[in-house]
Amino acid sequence: MREREPTAVGRATAARLESPEQVVPALTLAAVATAVPCARLFTTHCLRRLGIRGDLADTAEIVVSELVTNAVKATGTTQHLSALAVLTTRLSLISVSLRLTSTSLFIEVWDRDLRPPRLGQPAADQEGGRGLLLVAGLSKQWGYCPTDQGGKVVWCELDRAGSTGCPQGSTG
Repeated sequence: MREREPTAVGRATAARLESPEQVVPALTLAAVATAVPCARLFTTHCLRRLGIRGDLADTAEIVVSELVTNAVKATGTTQHLSALAVLTTRLSLISVSLRLTSTSLFIEVWDRDLRPPRLGQPAADQEGGRGLLLVAGLSKQWGYCPTDQGGKVVWCELDRAGSTGCPQGSTG
């Protein structure tokens, strides 16, 4: 698994590198433990609608799960809350967005925490702390950038090479 520090390329720079073919509307969620499976389902559904299946879709689900888990840990609560508690508790929000280009899938997760993400160096017997190592190993590049509205976006770029499917509306 490759260990890389985050790249200093943000959304604006990535957008200049290549014009997007497909932009999926962002999904905004409460920063609670159930946000992770919701974000994974959102990713699966969006990629299927775009005709993306196979390894790229599987990798995207893993990466989204890790990035959203980190966002929830940084800004929300990892406790499972009852429906009443969710309605009566002031919760932070997180946002997930996908952008598909001819060569890459960009995944972006926003949270309100200003602290930069850190690659962990967990002990062999430690249960957690490997999420960003996994993201770094599965992605072409990853990074984060502060946002004008506060917080940060942690993003990664997955390579489309070898992925199955084609963008919606094309014949491939």
